[in-house]
Amino acid sequence: MDESKRQGLLSKTRVAATTLLDDLSYIRRTIEATAPYPDAGDVRRLSNLLRRILFTDLVPIAAPRIGKISLNMPDAKPFIVSNRTNPLPLFSLLGAPIFGTYIAAVWQENSARPRLPNTYNPGSRVELTVGSALKQSVICLGGKWITRGEVIKYIANVAGGVHSSHSKNDTERRLMDIRYAGSVTFSDQMPIIQFGRATASVAEKPIDIDPSSIDFVLLELFSTAYFMTSSPDVVRLEAAINDSH
Repeated sequence: MDESKRQGLLSKTRVAATTLLDDLSYIRRTIEATAPYPDAGDVRRLSNLLRRILFTDLVPIAAPRIGKISLNMPDAKPFIVSNRTNPLPLFSLLGAPIFGTYIAAVWQENSARPRLPNTYNPGSRVELTVGSALKQSVICLGGKWITRGEVIKYIANVAGGVHSSHSKNDTERRLMDIRYAGSVTFSDQMPIIQFGRATASVAEKPIDIDPSSIDFVLLELFSTAYFMTSSPDVVRLEAAINDSH
């Protein structure tokens, strides 16, 4: 990129870059909070920031400051491959420290013997472009995968993150079902993972508001926030923005 173009992009994105610093700080405060931990509403409201940062702002802000930007995300491929021959009833990638406890992944099986793919490493990370991170399959119901971007848009546009609406397609209905199918609560600082039967009907019922329980869809949003804010390129971008102020 030639210098004149870079300077133009710096000027054009200066306000957005300043806002990004505030947003990243707010996200970290939310996901790192203790006593009390964030509740379901706190996590749900992160969808507005994640939608704007990941779908709109991050790539153009990074371009004149650090160039291309990547995000380090957990690796779902071993389960994606396994799901092709043995569909997963329910799966959520997670892979993040959540409220002081590291939850690598959660899944449900049809048999009493759970799978553990030989190539699965809970600590493995893949370096993805922002676009690829949004397209990464992260949550599954009945063998059907849903991407990170679809999770963010669903919470923001349908489930009250920014707007509230009715589910309009199969992906949104599956995400609604997943919200009934599993959640995590904490008792004496220990996680309790609860599985319920996913709703068989597309008729939507209101989710019971339980501040002590966070469903798997919201936890996937939490995980996205964690991995975005901890990715080395994002930390490097923050330093570059601060240096230019």
